[in-house]
Amino acid sequence: KATYGLPYIGKIVLAQSVCVTGPFFVAVRYTGGSVAPYPSVMFDSRSPADSCTNWGYGPTTGWEKWNHFWYGTPGNLIIWVDGETGSSTCATTPCCAGLSGNIDCDQAGAVDISDLSRLIDYLFITFEPLCCVAEANTDAAPGVDIGDLSRLIDYLFINFQPMAQCQ
Repeated sequence: KATYGLPYIGKIVLAQSVCVTGPFFVAVRYTGGSVAPYPSVMFDSRSPADSCTNWGYGPTTGWEKWNHFWYGTPGNLIIWVDGETGSSTCATTPCCAGLSGNIDCDQAGAVDISDLSRLIDYLFITFEPLCCVAEANTDAAPGVDIGDLSRLIDYLFINFQPMAQCQ
């Protein structure tokens, strides 16, 4: 939450560090009490806004182009993120040690039916990213696919042979 007004730029400081290892999404959400037209946010001077990359979500209207969402103000919303690369606070440790299979990343490290459900969900239903891809690579072949699902089913219900080593 930031409070500011012209000519000052708002600064939002997160309560804790966020480590990012790839592309990420930054959004601004207006939560004030006034009704449309909403107060303006910081825009650049280019007009009209590029509606291919600038969208806003209205709770009753759904996704709209910025130039429709922020009424009457031309240009693009300016957002920047300050950070650093190679930070020691974001050093990664392997998420998989020993045998694979803890696909839901539960604290106990158990390999059970909840891992099977999570892998099915990832492969066929929501495609939601896995907490640790290496844990889902149960057959040690490249990638996570139906072979890993088959290997997990074998482990849980058929031959009970140990899972593949983490790669």
